[in-house]
Amino acid sequence: PAAPAPPASFDAMVKAAFPGAISNTELKAAAVKALSAKGYTPENTLLCTSLCCDELARNLEQELVDIYGRNFNLGGLAGFPFAGNT
Repeated sequence: PAAPAPPASFDAMVKAAFPGAISNTELKAAAVKALSAKGYTPENTLLCTSLCCDELARNLEQELVDIYGRNFNLGGLAGFPFAGNT
C-alpha cells in the first residue's frame, strides 16, 4: 500500500527550495507519455527502478508498479544504480 500523500506544506517547501520541481504524479504522467510514444506499454515493458532507498521514493515506485507491474529494484543513491557485480 502507498504511503499517505505529503501535506500541502511539504509540497510548498519543496517548490520553494526547488522552483522547477514537479510532483510524482506529474513525473509519472510524463514518463508514461514519453515511453508510450516509443511503443513501450505495460505488456512489453519490464519495470526496473534505481530510486533512492529512503521512504520518499516509495510512493513513486508503487505508482510505477501499479502501471507496469512487478519491479526489478536495483536500489540506488543520488540516481546511480547499485546492482552489484555478476
